[in-house]
Amino acid sequence: MGVGSGGCMVGRWSAWIVAVAICLMVGDATAAGWRSANFRVYSGDYNGDGQPDLYLKAVTSVVVVGGEVATPIPLLPPLKNVVLLRNGASYSALYDPPAADLNAVAWTAAPYQSFIGDLNRDGILDLVLQPNDSSDSLLIVSGNPSAHGVLQVASGTGR
Repeated sequence: MGVGSGGCMVGRWSAWIVAVAICLMVGDATAAGWRSANFRVYSGDYNGDGQPDLYLKAVTSVVVVGGEVATPIPLLPPLKNVVLLRNGASYSALYDPPAADLNAVAWTAAPYQSFIGDLNRDGILDLVLQPNDSSDSLLIVSGNPSAHGVLQVASGTGR
């Protein structure tokens, strides 16, 4: 098959299935938000103030679609890298910081459990970071960069 007046026609079912699978996996591109597998949490001092900041590193997933030739398809995370800058008992968010600045910090894996949900009812998934250590704070981070990052910080036992 070729190109018709209405646009491109797919000549093989496998190509059509791949196109539908990509649309289903990517989801609504207009509504960014957190997903449980699209980031890793690290700790380090990003701004040199002596306080531990958190780095939410965006992770690209890869899906391999089979057919005559296996095709890897990268699925970009809906959000870019975010650094949560600690300022005493509060945090501020820095969205998409320069890679050179991120690479200059000695980041270590941070022991947090993550939970996802639309906590502020804006239609975009938010992130709850629950620390495994009782000396750290529970954080609620907006999935919407225009919401200015950290919605809530709660101190407590961590469990």
